[in-house]
Amino acid sequence: MPKKKVLIVDDEKDISKNLKEIIEMEGCESFTALTTPEAWDIFQREKPDVCVIDIHMAYSPYNGIELLRKIREVNKKVKCIILTCVDAGERGEEAKKIGVQGYYEKPLGDKFDEFVGKVIE
Repeated sequence: MPKKKVLIVDDEKDISKNLKEIIEMEGCESFTALTTPEAWDIFQREKPDVCVIDIHMAYSPYNGIELLRKIREVNKKVKCIILTCVDAGERGEEAKKIGVQGYYEKPLGDKFDEFVGKVIE
């Protein structure tokens, strides 16, 4: 059985790196993107099974919601999980309407195991 592919989209390099290591320890293949255009390129090339997306992307021409929209236009079945800062507000609600299978706020704290489980299930 091929390894599950996970795309991690977060503009915080340390978070991306740590999530990549954790996901790979769980037996998945993972890719990281620090910008939404980079994420879109990886998504099209690698066709991941799961996308973990931060809403606020400081160094990108468009945010995680727009990336989620683009993903949903071409693939309605890929699992998308939002991992973002506490102040996501209306954008968080918008992400839920577009279709996400999980929504988690940073820092994960006691939700860490639940988040990892959601990603690898």
